[in-house]
Amino acid sequence: MEHFKAIGIKSIMTFAAVFLILGLGFQMTLGQVMILTVAISALSYPLGDLKVFPKAGNKVATLVDFTMVFGVIWLLGNVLVQNSASLIISGAIVAFAMAVGEYYFHKYIARIVLHRKYPFENHKY
Repeated sequence: MEHFKAIGIKSIMTFAAVFLILGLGFQMTLGQVMILTVAISALSYPLGDLKVFPKAGNKVATLVDFTMVFGVIWLLGNVLVQNSASLIISGAIVAFAMAVGEYYFHKYIARIVLHRKYPFENHKY
């Protein structure tokens, strides 16, 4: 059950960042925003949050999440929109906003999903 809550939180956070920056600022359609949200959540939760984070810590996992978000926006954005010249800048902005949120989301993951009673003592979180 914790995984469903965590995926829900991550999806809402991802949708908010993508919609506010790319939907409103870059005029992407709601469908395009949803495609990017699903792709980012589907990749970054199992890879960044469940694989990298427990082994490498919060800083490395946040950097991996930044890279994944930027890569998905850049690759899928080129497919979804005609004028993709400003996707690099807007993708970096979305990735940065997501990285800030991911830093705190990883603390939630450690405590609730991974069941670490004292998740930040004697570890790289």
